[in-house]
Amino acid sequence: NLENVIAEYADASLRTICFGYKDLKPGEGGPTHEDMHKDGVIHEIEATGFTLICILGIRDIIRPEVEGAVEKCRLAGITVRMVTGDNGITAKAIAKECKILTEKQAEHPYACLEGPVFYDMIQGLICKTCKQDSPCNCEPKDVKEAVKNLKVFKEVYKHLRVLARSRPED
Repeated sequence: NLENVIAEYADASLRTICFGYKDLKPGEGGPTHEDMHKDGVIHEIEATGFTLICILGIRDIIRPEVEGAVEKCRLAGITVRMVTGDNGITAKAIAKECKILTEKQAEHPYACLEGPVFYDMIQGLICKTCKQDSPCNCEPKDVKEAVKNLKVFKEVYKHLRVLARSRPED
């Protein structure tokens, strides 16, 4: 049921935030908050036992000029693509609102991909200078990156409009 609520919010271009709490016993949870999160992993105490208070949705306001700017680009022959950290459902909904993605385009399996999926499909990048996987040890000014699987890239990029859950390497 909770996953359905989250999906419904995301489909309405809302980012979801979950609020919950957990009662801790004295000494439970580590010496300091900073120590618990130093290594960036989720500790056992953080994984279970929370009581859900609510799920809420927040929305970034789309500036009024965005849709017109996207249309001007389209008329000039420019394909606008959106790269975001949002989940795929939210990203697709926002792209539709901004007219980056049409309903028909959204039906294509490559229209909206998550960054790591796209990166895996193209098998990553390679440095043209040293022929090693990128990032490599070449001087930044010497690095010329190329897609490893250009055939897949050429097929995907024609349809790709939204790259969701993106990381810098994507």
